[in-house]
Amino acid sequence: MDNSRELLQLILEYTNLSEQTDKLNSRETLSGYDNSELNCLDCVGRMDFPNVTAIAEEMRMTKGAVSKILRKLLDKNAVEAYQQKPNRQKVYYRLTAVGAALFAEHRDRHRRWEEREMVYFRSLPEGEQAAAIRFFSGYNENIRSRLNRDSEK
Repeated sequence: MDNSRELLQLILEYTNLSEQTDKLNSRETLSGYDNSELNCLDCVGRMDFPNVTAIAEEMRMTKGAVSKILRKLLDKNAVEAYQQKPNRQKVYYRLTAVGAALFAEHRDRHRRWEEREMVYFRSLPEGEQAAAIRFFSGYNENIRSRLNRDSEK
């Protein structure tokens, strides 16, 4: 197997293992919500005036994708839309009681995940950390470029 294929297989394995770990370390409250929905809820819970544009920038997603996620969250009664005086043209979002509980659980799950992963990352020599940062920065940029091109079609 060439290195490119092995790298792709390792990324796939990481994705699967990460998903399994999330399931083991999640509470029942978060079932029924995918990562995009939970990350969007997180933005709404952290931001002062979350609207589609601000959330899309924060999540590095298209406004169309964020609008779709927010519609799901509205349907699940996790967020509600409102307009701020005097500018009644912009629609903002806030957490409902359901959303606030999900937000708190998601923040706790994220904190636990970060603590687990940092143990390994801190054990890596500085040079390996720098190489990994370069790789993932480039890889993520490549994916963002493809997403932008695909969304413009």
